[in-house]
Amino acid sequence: MSDLLHGALTDPDPVVARGAVIALQQLGLEGRVPVEVVRAALLELAARLQEPDGRALALAGLPLDGISPREAERLASFLDDPHLQVREASARALDDLAALSTIVWKEG
Repeated sequence: MSDLLHGALTDPDPVVARGAVIALQQLGLEGRVPVEVVRAALLELAARLQEPDGRALALAGLPLDGISPREAERLASFLDDPHLQVREASARALDDLAALSTIVWKEG
């Protein structure tokens, strides 16, 4: 990940951090940044951001394919967040993960 993008992800201004989240998600979708790097950065950002909207955005864009049990646990930890939008984003991602796991299990 570029130093510029890393700097934007860690910027104290929530607008800058949210823009970086969207850029990182796009780079991941385009295959320009490995999925593991995108997932790790978004989980870290969701844990670090103070702004609930930014945390929810980071969780909503989390790539779930190939997620590790440890990462899934970290995602589930956001179900205890005091802000509804963060809990909802975590629940939706976990629901999507469950659906993905069911599809893989049935196909496998």
